Amino acid sequence: MAQTHVILTEFFPVSDDEGVTGGVERRVSQLVKRQKVFNPVVVCSHQRGQPRCHTYGGARVIRVGPSYPYSNSGSVLRRFGFALAAFWTTIFLRCSIVEGTSF
Repeated sequence: MAQTHVILTEFFPVSDDEGVTGGVERRVSQLVKRQKVFNPVVVCSHQRGQPRCHTYGGARVIRVGPSYPYSNSGSVLRRFGFALAAFWTTIFLRCSIVEGTSF
């Protein structure tokens, strides 16, 4: 059975149609699309209107924490809520590798 590779990132697209707006998002989306050895799981923040769980490029995407708008500033308490939810979600995923990204 393949090992699980968890990638923690704040923002991640729902689909290719939504578009990738930043360098970190582009890197992570390419990583999950090219992953051949591990089962990739992306743990990211939730924005209003997005599904909590879905797949993208062969990876399972789990959106955790309170919803807040896509932004590089503000929403400090909600961002802290995301970090806490991401920590606990990752603990329960029983993963082999955890990779964290930031903008």
